[in-house]
Amino acid sequence: QLNAVIAASLSLKSSQKLKKILEIVLAFGNYMNGSRRGAAYGFKLNSLDLVLLKLLDTKSTDRSRTLLQYLTRVVREHYPELGAFHAELQYLDKAASVSLDSVLLDVKELEDGMEATRREQEAAGEHAIIRDFLAQNSEMLRRLQRDAHAAQ
Repeated sequence: QLNAVIAASLSLKSSQKLKKILEIVLAFGNYMNGSRRGAAYGFKLNSLDLVLLKLLDTKSTDRSRTLLQYLTRVVREHYPELGAFHAELQYLDKAASVSLDSVLLDVKELEDGMEATRREQEAAGEHAIIRDFLAQNSEMLRRLQRDAHAAQ
């Protein structure tokens, strides 16, 4: 699950077509804001949901279409090479079904369980079974922690 999130994140970051589409969205936003609020240099990725809402909520003067519909037409007519941008976005469908909070909670529970096992070994003395368990699973937990950090 973490690998799907990491792979999706990397495909989003490396997609040149998505980057160009976001540049077009930013240019439209700057044009529409035209005042002292205009000329934004960019927007944060965590604010994309707000940007999408604006694209859906902003309508033409005759209220017949949204800004998103207009942008779609502009991209289709003037930037046809961007039409299949979704092909660059691999693993998004898999990552979308992953609850990162749930996975991070699972990793935290594994950390807590491993720490409890270490304390148990210290309190009870050296047991071969516990020692072997810790030896076999400590590296796996470190990899999970590393992947969880990367997914965040």
